[in-house]
Amino acid sequence: MKRLKKVTLCIFFVSILFFTGCSSKANEGNLDKKIYDLETSFKETYQLWVDMKNMGEIKNKEYPKDLRKVATDFKIIGDKVKLSSYQKLLNEEDKLIYETYRQLSPAIKELARTIEKSNFELAKTQYETILEKEEGVKE
Repeated sequence: MKRLKKVTLCIFFVSILFFTGCSSKANEGNLDKKIYDLETSFKETYQLWVDMKNMGEIKNKEYPKDLRKVATDFKIIGDKVKLSSYQKLLNEEDKLIYETYRQLSPAIKELARTIEKSNFELAKTQYETILEKEEGVKE
């Protein structure tokens, strides 16, 4: 009887150790997926931003709407990066990039408002300011 209890306890503890090890590996995969999703989202938003800069069709009615989407997405991504779960996983260079675009998001939204008001001279100035700040990160 005592031997059966010892074997049962042994099996129980081995099972706990096994499942504990598996769960940490599952969390690692979960963290990798979070980073992958974050990077993918940033790349898609950045690509839209680059495409918009290249096209430059500011008189198109969809342009301000797309600018708002870019600004909102940059802010969401930047806010996620501020969470401790992401802070531990990203290097300083990536953190700087995400933070810079998060900080640019209000300026991009303001640019959208200015374009909607058809104030293209002010929009040009705002756009150049955004590009200067963006260029600072690329260096």
